[in-house]
Amino acid sequence: MELRRVPAGRALDWYGDAIRLWKGSPLTLCALGFIALATELALQLIPDAGVLASKVLAPIVACGLFVGTHAVAGGGRARLGDALRPFAASAPAIAAIVVSSLLVFAAEAGAAWAIAGVNLLRAGTGDAGIDEPGVFLMFAVGMLASLPFTLIPMSALFDRAGFVEAFDVSVAAFVHNVPAFLLYGVLSYLLLV
Repeated sequence: MELRRVPAGRALDWYGDAIRLWKGSPLTLCALGFIALATELALQLIPDAGVLASKVLAPIVACGLFVGTHAVAGGGRARLGDALRPFAASAPAIAAIVVSSLLVFAAEAGAAWAIAGVNLLRAGTGDAGIDEPGVFLMFAVGMLASLPFTLIPMSALFDRAGFVEAFDVSVAAFVHNVPAFLLYGVLSYLLLV
């Protein structure tokens, strides 16, 4: 894959492209987002192992949004079944998606522990919790940690990159385009909070 540098303003185009694609199948893409969120929240209700299970399975389900959007980009339409299609990917592709998700979660969990002594793996165990500024800081850490891994799902699912190649491509794209990725991260963070 040939990498190219793009101006920071390209991040605005990425959001414009996303909105254009969303308009191609808004109800289904919203439903896929809901399925991903519901998967995460439902798994976290499982005592002890639920939080970790959610960090392994929910990102794969969330990749259904990429599958649906990819279909729309190709002139097709998103389908609810797209939520399950990523499970049919190769083992290295799934591993790349899961490991990248776990790395971001580790950064968030480390931030939660450092900020407030909260163990994110033990949801609902009576921890005092994190105050609002602490939550915003934890999300910021997670957003920054995720930027080098942004392209892993697309590389693994659509370019059929193996585990190492998916990481290499995503990290190299980030390194070549730090300003664009940082602007993308800031915009994503602002939409999150």
